[in-house]
Amino acid sequence: TVVFLLAPPAHLRTACDALVNWGFFLQDNLVWAKCNPSRTGLFSRARHEHILIATNVPIPHEVASIPDSVITTDEAAGTHLPQAIYAVIEKMFPSARRAVFFPVEQREGWTSLENGIDNPPLSDGASGPGPQCDTKE
Repeated sequence: TVVFLLAPPAHLRTACDALVNWGFFLQDNLVWAKCNPSRTGLFSRARHEHILIATNVPIPHEVASIPDSVITTDEAAGTHLPQAIYAVIEKMFPSARRAVFFPVEQREGWTSLENGIDNPPLSDGASGPGPQCDTKE
């Protein structure tokens, strides 16, 4: 199982902790650069969000396509996942089962998960929690 978890900078630690609690290992991350941010961060005008990529095994899955680490969109920033990010994930894992929490709209090939973060339905017996995310630089 591969998880892509969207995390604004102010909630990066919480997102990392959630991955660990679900039994996932942080493998990599992408950055969503927003041309039209709709809100601000705690100490700066946040124009980006992290997209954490994690797996439930310590060895990364094979990736069909390796994208650039920064995805820039003109879509209005908000709580929904932009079409460009869906497209990147679909290209990286074309035959994978995909799900999204609280989608704004249905997307073909994706399962809508409305039960939130307390009951992750994608874990399939992970071998224990992975390493903590290091957010101190």
